[in-house]
Amino acid sequence: MNNVKLPPYAKALIARLAYGNPPEKVIVTVGAGAWESAKHWNKKPDYSALVLPADTLPDQLHWPVNACVCQIEWDAAAPAELIILLVQALHSAGAAQIIVWPIGVDCKLPAWVLNTATQQWEQVREQIHVYGGQQ
Repeated sequence: MNNVKLPPYAKALIARLAYGNPPEKVIVTVGAGAWESAKHWNKKPDYSALVLPADTLPDQLHWPVNACVCQIEWDAAAPAELIILLVQALHSAGAAQIIVWPIGVDCKLPAWVLNTATQQWEQVREQIHVYGGQQ
């Protein structure tokens, strides 16, 4: 790993994995409030949190998430294209599963509605997505 940077809080996750104590989930926080959210998650014994810093592309970092279930928490401050790159980076790093969880979204509202003029379904809000990882 020559000159490969780790995401913030990754050293704690690496140590935890080295001692055979994997977290239930690795929470990757993105967007507004990411640092505060990661600090909150890192206080919980069953979780480890990492931060994708602003102005950093996911492939610029080494993600130590091999065989881990990852949950990406993001809000509208982070563009969807960045989240797609993050899912790809986590998948390449060997994540067992990747859950994309848009925060601040009322999941009780419909995600899709039928446009009666075009008779096409249109997405009207973000929704939770789950991607299979490395097996």
